[in-house]
Amino acid sequence: MTSRKRTSLSLQEKLNILRVVKENPTRKKVCIAKELGLTPCNLNSIVAKRIEIEENARTFDVKCKQARSSEHVQLDTASTSVSVCAQMTQQKQYKMVRSQTATN
Repeated sequence: MTSRKRTSLSLQEKLNILRVVKENPTRKKVCIAKELGLTPCNLNSIVAKRIEIEENARTFDVKCKQARSSEHVQLDTASTSVSVCAQMTQQKQYKMVRSQTATN
């Protein structure tokens, strides 16, 4: 017996599954799972994690298959704040140069 290949669903696919379940509240989940090509266990897991999936869809790109942030969150925030500060400094320098050339 060959086993099925494991596939990872994107957040968009999970949101579509949740939409189908919400639109068909009277249908049995086994029938919905067959229609979507899922096992009933997978469908129940997605429905049980509805809130988490919706929050991840707001936070991350819906095309991603795994919703996780970096291991070093503080490092990421520090690097983005440094790049923002550098960009602000460049803009200030540009304005200073423009104002000096305008007065000359």
